[in-house]
Amino acid sequence: MSARSARRRWSVGRWGAAAMAAAVALGAALAARAAGAVGAPAAPVYTISIGQNEVPVALRTGGANDALAALHYADDDAATFHTFMRSVSTRAYLLSVLDTDSQRRFPDLVAEARVPTQAELADVVDKVKRDMERDRAAGREPVLVFFYSGHGVRDQAGAAGLALHDGALSQDTLYDKILAVLPARVAHVIVDACHAEAVVRPRDVDARVEPLAADELQTYMQTANLRIADARARPQIVVQAPRTDRRAPIVDLARSLGQFRLSGRASGPWAEPFFVETSSGVRLADVFAERDAPIALRLPAGESLYLVRPDGEVEIAPRAGEAIALADLPAAAPRARARGALDDAMRKGLFATAFGSAFYRGYVSQQQDLVAVDFPEEIAAADRLAARPADSAARTAGRVLLWTGVAAAAAAGVFGGLAYRAESQYNATDVERTATEARGRFYLYRDWGLATGAGALALVGAGLALSYWPHAAAAGPEPAPAPARGIAFTGSGFVFAGSF
Repeated sequence: MSARSARRRWSVGRWGAAAMAAAVALGAALAARAAGAVGAPAAPVYTISIGQNEVPVALRTGGANDALAALHYADDDAATFHTFMRSVSTRAYLLSVLDTDSQRRFPDLVAEARVPTQAELADVVDKVKRDMERDRAAGREPVLVFFYSGHGVRDQAGAAGLALHDGALSQDTLYDKILAVLPARVAHVIVDACHAEAVVRPRDVDARVEPLAADELQTYMQTANLRIADARARPQIVVQAPRTDRRAPIVDLARSLGQFRLSGRASGPWAEPFFVETSSGVRLADVFAERDAPIALRLPAGESLYLVRPDGEVEIAPRAGEAIALADLPAAAPRARARGALDDAMRKGLFATAFGSAFYRGYVSQQQDLVAVDFPEEIAAADRLAARPADSAARTAGRVLLWTGVAAAAAAGVFGGLAYRAESQYNATDVERTATEARGRFYLYRDWGLATGAGALALVGAGLALSYWPHAAAAGPEPAPAPARGIAFTGSGFVFAGSF
């Protein structure tokens, strides 16, 4: 490795495929917001996305590689990532053989995709190198985003590599023929494969493995996988931030055209987790924000999208530049799908923890190498709202008692009116029988009115006590801290989050 390449700062990550597209989309949005806050200029971005489902015959030499079955979604991962990055990249290249299902889902990528051979990869690297050199000459700082999804393999000597169509992408090739050749200021390397860390591990003391993205992305991935109970279904993730710039964004979404804005708050039906997918089943984002936190998504326009909640889904057909409010969207009938045991564990646990500034601050406070970003006033206001004590069972019972007391008071008024009418009839007649009947009704309605009135007073008093007594108890010169409603062990400490 040259001295120049040894001084480069690379970001390396190992992600689970199940959370890939949504994490990249939201993480990139958060990172772009952090970059925008410090006024960082947009840098030219070059993306290389590789997806390889099968282990080539050349690598099936009687060893462990022979037991590896063909994958089904590595090509989809690469196509999804390429589609997302294409709108924010100066140049984006896709190397993958899309299977029949993937060609139906991504028909516009069939002609664009290249076969992921070693020769095609070398040709793409050469094209990116020439573009980056022109950027450097013009005073621009290019950024590389390198994505791989597929099989991790080992050669006969036991060295790890990443399967391509006609061989393997070894550590030597990654370092010497890609990262060391391309004059990028920052290179983000994202790998979803077995033996990923062995491939990207530095080979000498001068090179460093640096984080994938800003601390917000790491926190987001932590919340996404926090509640997956089955360890077999839990992705193993390695994420850090570039040492030269802890807030270096992967992409700047402001550069992307053909998008619309979907915004609102995590309240009402949108306080539940939901996801966004295309009509072809491409999942664009998973959202589970802390209660009352603001939600703002940038999503591709020009095609039908579906927002799917536990209680239903809604179809939208957004136009570029349009702003859509979550509160204005209705819900339709949900779609049901059968799942297996591992899929069920993943579905129940993935994105089961609400993500927002409260969890973010709690998580970052436990990580020595992470630098927290400043949040705008809108999010700070949502924090203050989320910090209020959550409704307790006692307060809920208090509200029930209050409304029951109101109903009882209304009933007492009705009985009072009937008693007054009976008294008027008694005073207006000279017929003894009619007067006797009116007097009986008067005493009956009077007694019922007094009883329901007394009950109404008791119910309203109890309801007020249950509803407002906790507030009085918490009052004082210093506001009481919000109760920790969720506790998680992250490996380096406990995280207490106030809204889940």
